[in-house]
Amino acid sequence: MCGTPVTIVSNQNVANKDSFDDKNQETLLPKTEVLASSPKTKSASVKQLALSNLSIKKAENISVAQVLENPLSNQSFAPASHALIGLFEQAGFGLRMAASMLDILLVLLLVLVTSILANSVDVYQNIIEKLSWLAIIIAWSINFLVFPISTGQTVGKWLVGIRIISTNQQRAKPSQIIIRHLFGYFVSILPISLGLLWIIWDKKQQGWHDKLANTLVIRKRFNW
Repeated sequence: MCGTPVTIVSNQNVANKDSFDDKNQETLLPKTEVLASSPKTKSASVKQLALSNLSIKKAENISVAQVLENPLSNQSFAPASHALIGLFEQAGFGLRMAASMLDILLVLLLVLVTSILANSVDVYQNIIEKLSWLAIIIAWSINFLVFPISTGQTVGKWLVGIRIISTNQQRAKPSQIIIRHLFGYFVSILPISLGLLWIIWDKKQQGWHDKLANTLVIRKRFNW
């Protein structure tokens, strides 16, 4: 017979085509979307979304002021060297000991130089010894009183990158530096240096000299 050929499509071929398209659609979707499209996982994803929204709301209710007000109140042990005290990052025992060793080293170098000069000149040995002790006292006063009062740092603290501040997050007053370095260190060193070791387990890592002068030692630098 003449005429246009008619293509007969069986129901079986249509069914196979639909199943093929469904499989291709699943393979093109990411795994998460395939799982989410199933009825079993829809309820689970809704629950997870609700829980995440609840946690976000709880986090939003906590103000920054509450976090900064007393960040160490719930700690029963000494915080790490990088913990925050108020708005500043505190300096731990290791950094503070390094700064102290550098300060002591500078004094010892000065003593060594003056001793060599005194022994090399026999005629003026007594005068040189007296002048050397005067130079050591002046150098100690500048490093432990003048520099900390003006900048909050000794030479050792400046090299390490730490600074003395007041417990109220402000610049330390001259009276606090004088109490800390003239009286506080004596109190801390006297009982077998227990006041210095107190830094290790104290919550704010304060030695007895810090507590006596109401000071902190922090790592964060700022222009003072």
